[in-house]
Amino acid sequence: MIVVLFVMMLLTNAASAQLRLINEVETDNPGVGEDACEYVELRGTPGDVLPANTYFIAINGAEAIEPEFGVVYYTGNVSNVAFGANGLIVILRTGFTCPGRTYGTATIVNAPMGEFLQNATSSYFLLTLPAGAPAPSTFFTDYDTDNNRVIDFPAGTTVYDSFAFYGVFVNFEVVYAPSVNGRPGPTAQVPNPDAFVRFSNDNDPNDATAFYFGNLDIAGPPAGASTVTFLSGLNQRSNNFPAGGMLTPAAQNTGTSPTP
Repeated sequence: MIVVLFVMMLLTNAASAQLRLINEVETDNPGVGEDACEYVELRGTPGDVLPANTYFIAINGAEAIEPEFGVVYYTGNVSNVAFGANGLIVILRTGFTCPGRTYGTATIVNAPMGEFLQNATSSYFLLTLPAGAPAPSTFFTDYDTDNNRVIDFPAGTTVYDSFAFYGVFVNFEVVYAPSVNGRPGPTAQVPNPDAFVRFSNDNDPNDATAFYFGNLDIAGPPAGASTVTFLSGLNQRSNNFPAGGMLTPAAQNTGTSPTP
């Protein structure tokens, strides 16, 4: 509750801003092209230019991955980047090609080599830091220096959107944003999901219920397909998974929320 309230306080100046949302995240694509097909998709108004000092960041919450909670393990710099004609920005891994996948009129941003998105407890933020604040540095910036499980962004930070998920570990798991899959450990809905999709009719920021998620079907369309289906077995999909839900890189999301 403390984390959610803190995030909401940061949103004081973002509530009336233009649409700037996390839209889809693919953290893992089992099979061919696995790491190459990981991506982050942001959604906004076509042509809207994100301010300077704007980043998509992933923050570690799994002690098994990094003993220091709150450490940034991925930084995607989207400063001064405009949303494409389809209203999307897609962050990809530099030096990798996802076989057969295209991105239409989305604006493409290449991520640094090395670590991208981990399959372990994480919190994702799209934010703008105040002028003069240091840029987040992968594996060096710690936004929870006292490890009290409360995020400590610089004063004046604008958080546009955020969400988090829990992995399979039971102890010492921390999230800093609303969790889409509930509690930590094996009882979480789909621990360590492969992908997250925002409901096509839900523009609420910092809202865990705005997303459905699950594990991807490697027996379905190939890794680079324009649509990727989800497994349908036990605990493979979120409880709110909609009819027709699928991953649609750089295209209109599918699936509507019953309570947008």
